[in-house]
Amino acid sequence: MLILVFTSNAQTINSKLYNYFDGMPSDDLTYVCYSEQAGIELCSRKGIIQFDGNRFYLKDPTQQNILNAYFFKNALYYEDGKALHKKNYSYDGKIEIIQSKNYMDEDPNNDHFENLFIDSEERIWCSDFNHIKYLHNKKIVSFPVFPDNKDLNIDIQFVEKSTGEIWVFTPNGLYEWNETTNLLLASSNKNLNKLQVSAVEKNDNQLIIATKQGDLHFYDLIENKIVKIVKTPASVVFQQLVLSNDNLYGISANEIYNIQNNQFTSVFASQNFTIKHFIVNEKTNNFWVATSKGLLQLHLPKKGLTFLNFPAEYSKSGNFILDVIELVPNEFWVLTSHNQVLQYKNQHWRLMEQFPENLKIKSFTLHKDIYLTTTHGIFLWKGNLFQKLNLNGFVADEDIVKSIIIDKELWVLSASNEIVRYNLQTNKKIRSNFKNTVDFWKQNKWNDLTVDHAQNIWLVGWMPKGFGICKYDENQHMFIDISHKSFNNHRDLFVGDYYNRIYTDNKNNVLLSAYGGFSMGKNTGKLKKKIDVHSYPIDDTYITGLMQDTNENVFFATNAGLHVYLKSKNKVVKINTTDGLTTNTLQYAFKEASNNRLLLGGENQLIIVNYTDVLQSPLQNTIKVTKLLINGKHYKNTEELILNYKQNNITLQFSTFSYLEPNKVFYEYSVNNDEWISLGNQAELSFNHLSPGSYDIKIRVTDHLQNQLKDQLHYSIKIKPPFTQSPLFYVLLGIAVIILVYGWFRYSLYRKMKEKRYELQVKDAEMRMLRAQMNPHFMFNTLNSINSYIIQHKTADASKYLTSFSKLMRNILESSKQQWITLAQEVKTTELYLQLEAVRLENSFTYEIVIDNDIEENEVFVPPLIVQPFAENAIWHGLRHKANGNGKLYVRFILENKDKLRIEIEDNGIGREGSVLLKTAKKHTSYGIKITEERIVKLNTANYLEILDLYNNNNKPVGTKVILHLNLEEND
Repeated sequence: MLILVFTSNAQTINSKLYNYFDGMPSDDLTYVCYSEQAGIELCSRKGIIQFDGNRFYLKDPTQQNILNAYFFKNALYYEDGKALHKKNYSYDGKIEIIQSKNYMDEDPNNDHFENLFIDSEERIWCSDFNHIKYLHNKKIVSFPVFPDNKDLNIDIQFVEKSTGEIWVFTPNGLYEWNETTNLLLASSNKNLNKLQVSAVEKNDNQLIIATKQGDLHFYDLIENKIVKIVKTPASVVFQQLVLSNDNLYGISANEIYNIQNNQFTSVFASQNFTIKHFIVNEKTNNFWVATSKGLLQLHLPKKGLTFLNFPAEYSKSGNFILDVIELVPNEFWVLTSHNQVLQYKNQHWRLMEQFPENLKIKSFTLHKDIYLTTTHGIFLWKGNLFQKLNLNGFVADEDIVKSIIIDKELWVLSASNEIVRYNLQTNKKIRSNFKNTVDFWKQNKWNDLTVDHAQNIWLVGWMPKGFGICKYDENQHMFIDISHKSFNNHRDLFVGDYYNRIYTDNKNNVLLSAYGGFSMGKNTGKLKKKIDVHSYPIDDTYITGLMQDTNENVFFATNAGLHVYLKSKNKVVKINTTDGLTTNTLQYAFKEASNNRLLLGGENQLIIVNYTDVLQSPLQNTIKVTKLLINGKHYKNTEELILNYKQNNITLQFSTFSYLEPNKVFYEYSVNNDEWISLGNQAELSFNHLSPGSYDIKIRVTDHLQNQLKDQLHYSIKIKPPFTQSPLFYVLLGIAVIILVYGWFRYSLYRKMKEKRYELQVKDAEMRMLRAQMNPHFMFNTLNSINSYIIQHKTADASKYLTSFSKLMRNILESSKQQWITLAQEVKTTELYLQLEAVRLENSFTYEIVIDNDIEENEVFVPPLIVQPFAENAIWHGLRHKANGNGKLYVRFILENKDKLRIEIEDNGIGREGSVLLKTAKKHTSYGIKITEERIVKLNTANYLEILDLYNNNNKPVGTKVILHLNLEEND
């Protein structure tokens, strides 16, 4: 990108030439146009190229070799090697083929559409080898004008004289077409028929005609005559004329002119390339030029900047404006560094006075009249000249800075001498009564003196032993440094010790510029804020003139351009040559003027800044995505992007179509209303390896003046997850997990039930085995008892005993088939057994069965024959050997809670100690207890057996208590 700067006598124009190295597919351009939908578009041999201000895009690589084009009503008409096309920007942007070319027939004319022009009825006018023709409603109407021509390079200029009338300027003269007759006839207009026309432009009722002879003809369409002929500079031939905002531009092969009042001002010139086509983009304040070497962009000065240039006779090298005043609105007086006093009035500059070189003019003082301060005296404008005031006692002083008028006194400030005061009515010197010391005047360097609206007098300068700002105390008759604690307790609000200028307004505000920044305060002398180069982006430390607008924004001059402190944003921005200023050196004149304007002194020019307009944003109030890349490939742009999970590398390229310098536009983005992230000047946003989900992207734009674009770019991206991450997958997965869990649960339940059935079967088998072991033992003992009755010939007793025994055996046989029996059955069996044993032992003991009142005997289930082994053991090993007294056996059934049953078998026999002695003597072993204990534990591991030895007070055994703890939880 080649950057050029051209200065005309009106303004500075910054130029940029874009070419192949900036990404342009082709440097050789034939046409340029602008639409709000697509921005700048270029026609080239490679096709249509879009330029969004940041990048160049080749719209359709298949469409190449664009020969000529014409932009009309937001549509681009163009001819390529295949057809005549129309690209309509108002709708979907699709390209319509108006007329295809036919290279296979013998007619060469139907393959050409030269010199395109569109009239108000959207008839497409053009030419070929032999015809002038137009296309309308898919029909071609041809007029033979060049019957023997074999050259396509015919210079034809179309112009719509009025609705339904077309004039065609050709090398053979002027032709006129009328819609009523639909005929194209040679014109009889003698004034125009002989002109060799190179360009035509229409302005209301006037035609401006450029000729190949190098002049301009202004033709009045009402009076049908040429009203003015103007010769172009060096007989330059304009190939294009453009009207914009009452400005006429003439474009030759290598130069652009602004034409005003018969004056031709060169806007741009180049010997390196040929200009093909030129447009003015009023919205972006740019000129765009299609050339043979690329795209040329000419930046016009920013809105709010006006330049009043000295005429050539007053212009001198290094001639800067030192001071300026506005006498009345739009009448300006300036002092120059070449001792000139110039007046600008009625759009013209006039030399009012030229002072000799030995007399240096310093500044203006405006107080009803114009006073001029010089090193050799004070002058007053009277009549048509400056008259020197006869000030009594005035001494020439090279260090004189300025003078001010306070009431009826004239105060003259010198850089290193005491202020001198004069009575303006008598011109006599007033005796000084300043109480400041001689060193106060001599050791400091004074730069500015002013009086505010409240008649406070301020003095600033360089004070090596102070802080550079003094305020006059009328009571003490002296200037006091406001760093004194009576004014300011905090000295960190001072920029330093060297202050340059003072600004005051009618709201009691005071601004004081210095090396390195400026201080803000009130006319009481109290400072409020400091703006300096350490805390703000100020590009130069030498700050001179400054002022404050109605929004309390502070404009201040430096040698790096005009800076502005924006109070509402607490930021400093700058306006410099990239915005159209002719210079960044602004240390000279600086003065507030009427109508929100600021006057700046430049070299051979007065710069007028409208400080309201100059802060307005140059951004277009739109931002659009210009290109979408997915995984590195171009993708059609849509408002909502729906992608699959593999399309997760996304790049958005966007533009505001403002065509500003890239470093003047700043971008930020936010995702899903999260915090804003800066992109700097990069108009591109990339996301890599995005996870599946929805992303609401917002992009906002701010310019270099801190103006934020009203519109924000909203872009929605939705990346679908893979099936394995989709909601349906998770639903199906959840269902599958539920099915698996349910299946596993059912399988586990089945296994547990099967295992439990198996365990029950095992337990049942074990129980049967145990009962089978126990029953023979019991039957053996019983049969022995019956046998004893028989031997003793106790047949009646034996019969009775045998009857009871058969009932007991029947109960045993019935209960042996079941794992659980009711407590009532168990009690009945136990009672039969005890009856038999009591008889067999000749009633040597008695028994008692006790059942808790809370127990429902038919609802509580216990293992069969659970009591009998312990009762048998108590009888045979405890009661049978009791020597003294009758034996007693208690069987108790106690319900501890709904799940716990306690069975107690208690006897008052000889106890286990006595039984052990007998067993040792008799070698007897009790199998029943062991078998029963195994049975109850196998039924439930929570079951257990407890055997207690009973003693009397003398610690002698008096029996045994067996306690069975049975868990009834699973017995039902």
